[in-house]
Amino acid sequence: MKSRTKDTYREAILEKFEEVRQTILPEITPLYIKNRCASLINNELTDVDKNIVKSFFEGKEIDTIIEEVNSKKFDLDRFKPIQQFLSKKTTSFKYLKNYDFTAFILNFKPRPFSTYLNNGKPEESKKPQVVKEFSYKPLFYAVFFLMLLVSIWIVKDLFTSKTQKIPQKIEITNYNGNLNYYYYLNDKGKIELYDKQGIIANKPLKPVTQDVLFTYFEQNKTQDTRKWTKKVVQKTPEKPQPKPKKKSVASTKISILNNGQTDFKLGAVFKKKYNSTQQYTCKGTVNYTYRKSEVNSQLTVCDAVINYTITANKTNEELETNQLHSIGSGFSKLEAKQNAISKINFNK
Repeated sequence: MKSRTKDTYREAILEKFEEVRQTILPEITPLYIKNRCASLINNELTDVDKNIVKSFFEGKEIDTIIEEVNSKKFDLDRFKPIQQFLSKKTTSFKYLKNYDFTAFILNFKPRPFSTYLNNGKPEESKKPQVVKEFSYKPLFYAVFFLMLLVSIWIVKDLFTSKTQKIPQKIEITNYNGNLNYYYYLNDKGKIELYDKQGIIANKPLKPVTQDVLFTYFEQNKTQDTRKWTKKVVQKTPEKPQPKPKKKSVASTKISILNNGQTDFKLGAVFKKKYNSTQQYTCKGTVNYTYRKSEVNSQLTVCDAVINYTITANKTNEELETNQLHSIGSGFSKLEAKQNAISKINFNK
């Protein structure tokens, strides 16, 4: 007996399609596949078929699936992989659940693939895996708890800031040399005294020390020696720092293709054409357009058109203006784009 594999499962499903296509799917379109699916799920389903349908619709409940499929806003693109497989535009599916769902649509048995491998006998030891519907409740509770903590912290901070006493300014004429005060130097370099620690003008107050006392104050020698008055402190003007000289460096600015290797080749060509020590800038744009290959429908063709201008930095003289065109192909847009860039001839 021929061993059963994923490939034989695929071939058997395609053979079943050829047998029933006239009655089940006379036209291979997403709309016909959707109508076939709706007619099946609106009836009573076995537990096996329920799991097949749930797996194909990412674990949603059957009632939710029925409501979506019967809706006029249903996205038919969900059935495009099945259309392309039955139309033989693609040879296989990426996910096994698509084979099982196609077998369900065509009423191919035995299904699913696990039962097919077991010669039509359902597995007893393993329960069918069903993707559980994602629940937002744990995330909602976590966000709510976090917002609650932040709110408590904000209210506590506001309450604390209101209850704290604001530092009170001390008049210098009444200052007696007490070191239990705090000071602040304003923008003019003049000292201000406060009775407690705090923040003034976004700067923390600093404690008064002996050095601060004898730097900014002096005893009143003519009247009460217990009182201290402010010294007139001359602020030494700062010497202006010399500005660093700019070094002249010959540079080549090239940023057209946004590709390091290709821009490097482009720069090598330009330096060969012009004086290598001359400073110049190359500015330009690249436009990419994509289309299907007329020879092979699986290939994508990329047309790359480059427009650039080279300008001397010192004189702003335009040295060169040119347009280059290249074509590349590949099995993806990225591959086609890379091949188009590699074929650009900058020596024209």
